[in-house]
Amino acid sequence: MKQRILKFTDRLSLKKLFLVILLLCIFADILSFYSIGYYFEQGGFKEKVAIIYFQTMALQGIQLDYTFKEELFQLINMSLYLVIFSFIIVNLFFYSFFYFKKKWAYNYVLWYCLFGVLLSILTAMEAVDNSFLNFIINVVVIILYGVAGLILKWKEKDVFTAIESQGQ
Repeated sequence: MKQRILKFTDRLSLKKLFLVILLLCIFADILSFYSIGYYFEQGGFKEKVAIIYFQTMALQGIQLDYTFKEELFQLINMSLYLVIFSFIIVNLFFYSFFYFKKKWAYNYVLWYCLFGVLLSILTAMEAVDNSFLNFIINVVVIILYGVAGLILKWKEKDVFTAIESQGQ
């Protein structure tokens, strides 16, 4: 597999190599965010949070109206969308600087791929019990982040040469 990937990447210019890595990461991000949203909506996460919240309030002697449950669901959804939006903004920031060959952005993308793989492995193990679709999505995400990270690591010399030639 390594030889196939290296053979493919050797045919690419450095600009296209950076673009391929970014596209792999962006596609993996999109699938990850879809997987998280799917888990929140279909995996029963909101219901689990609501049950815990209502039980906690009941232990404190506070009785809540169950119409509050819908408001709690909306709050959870808004929090999820805010976190996903924040990740998108941060990643786009680092991805754009990576494309313009900044060394610190390279380090971010490399470590992000590593932690993306690790987190996706954990998420896939959780998804086995809940949803086969979510499991498959996470396996694809593992592959995408893994390939992007391996390309970065295997082509590290070429990448650093391009970064240093840019004057950083």
